[in-house]
Amino acid sequence: MTALLCMPMPAKWAEALADPAQLGQLAANAGVLLGGIAALATLTLVAIRTYNNQVDQQFDAIFNDFWKSDKAALARDLVTYDDQYQKVRAALRHMAHEDRETEAYDEHMRGDIEAINYFCAQIARVDILGSKRLSKRRKAMFDRVFGYWVAEIKRRDALNAYYRRYWTPPIGVQKANTPCPIWGNSGGS
Repeated sequence: MTALLCMPMPAKWAEALADPAQLGQLAANAGVLLGGIAALATLTLVAIRTYNNQVDQQFDAIFNDFWKSDKAALARDLVTYDDQYQKVRAALRHMAHEDRETEAYDEHMRGDIEAINYFCAQIARVDILGSKRLSKRRKAMFDRVFGYWVAEIKRRDALNAYYRRYWTPPIGVQKANTPCPIWGNSGGS
């Protein structure tokens, strides 16, 4: 670097610096170049901010759906309370290990399974969205709220197996060798 600074200035540069008209042209060209760089940097920052806002809005929509939906409320009860979980445990176990259709169950059980599917879909949406792209406030909410529900899913053997079979991120969504934000290095499998 120092050798580059010590090199003699080319003759044309020396002439341009000596002639006020050429110096003005050189300054104008430098101004256009710097203006273009500033515009590109501004555009890049606006695009990043817009993308981050969209990710936060998606997270907010998932979060609101998770708490306002009657299906999610039923599923939260089924997942949280042992007596409620026992009602769907056998059905989830069968469905996690076999291609068992929900028509084999009565209407009430199908409603419970549909609620569990809605719950799993919300968790999968958050899983695909990922926490690394969220703002700090939403990242803290992600870790606290959805971290709790993921722990509940993992605590329930049949629900965990069911989620891993049907609700892991699709191939191509989770990059190879990238830890999944919810399931860790296993990528949901």
